[in-house]
Amino acid sequence: MTYKEQLIIGIIEENLPSIKELGEVQEREIKKIREEGYGDIHPFYQDEIKSGISYTHGYTVGHLSLASNILSLMRMSEEDIVKWIEDKEKIKLENEELRKSFIKKLEDVDK
Repeated sequence: MTYKEQLIIGIIEENLPSIKELGEVQEREIKKIREEGYGDIHPFYQDEIKSGISYTHGYTVGHLSLASNILSLMRMSEEDIVKWIEDKEKIKLENEELRKSFIKKLEDVDK
């Protein structure tokens, strides 16, 4: 592994704990609102609060997923990456065939 790859991995891993913590905080806030409601917060602001918490939680989930994928790829050998790409392409083609099959069955049912 090159120094550049090690640096990239280090930077990503260094930021993960704070992102995980932020996601956990948002999950607790969502749970609290579900269980206790909004308290004395004016109804006008409730949708904004819910949207903000949900957006931030979604951001953390997406960030952690992307970081996990990048770290996995960074740690793979070139041969593993080639196999991973081939497997993804195979799955993509199989999914397309399955999708077409479902559409045809639905069209046949409508007739």
